[in-house]
Amino acid sequence: TPVATPSVPGAALPTEQLADGVHLILGAGAASVAFDFGSYSVVMEAPGNEQRSAAVIAETKRLIPGKPIRYVIATHHHFDHIGGLRSYVAEGATIVAHQVNKRYFERELARPRTLNASLDAAQQGSLKVKVLPVGDRRVLAGGKQRIELLHMRGNMHNAGLLIAYLPARKMLIQADLWG
Repeated sequence: TPVATPSVPGAALPTEQLADGVHLILGAGAASVAFDFGSYSVVMEAPGNEQRSAAVIAETKRLIPGKPIRYVIATHHHFDHIGGLRSYVAEGATIVAHQVNKRYFERELARPRTLNASLDAAQQGSLKVKVLPVGDRRVLAGGKQRIELLHMRGNMHNAGLLIAYLPARKMLIQADLWG
């Protein structure tokens, strides 16, 4: 039986341009960041659920038109940061996460959703979960964009916590660093 596509709110989410090709996407107490990498886009954080991620995906496509979302950066595996990852998997995006979370994401996102399955875009096809692991550091670069993903060793909040540094803009993006 066909699975319903997550509904996307009609109004655009509140956004703020932080720098050229860097957009903060707000709404519902959660935040994501969309980056323009020239021929593709990258989104950092997939909080909430499939509906929230469907709205962020739509907003990313509005802000950075004609470019597929190639990567979604998961700063860590807590539910309030990854609740909508399945929507990005359905888009064909590769999850970028610390290596301690690789097997967890591959295993859990490959399982069928049993609660509210009608919202699960990933179950509409037979998509393979792709995870690009980060050790202590990994650089994503394309177009005019460069992001250095850094592992925050010894962080008490999460053993696999990542932060993003944009050297050209002298900008640091983090989620739940303290705690």
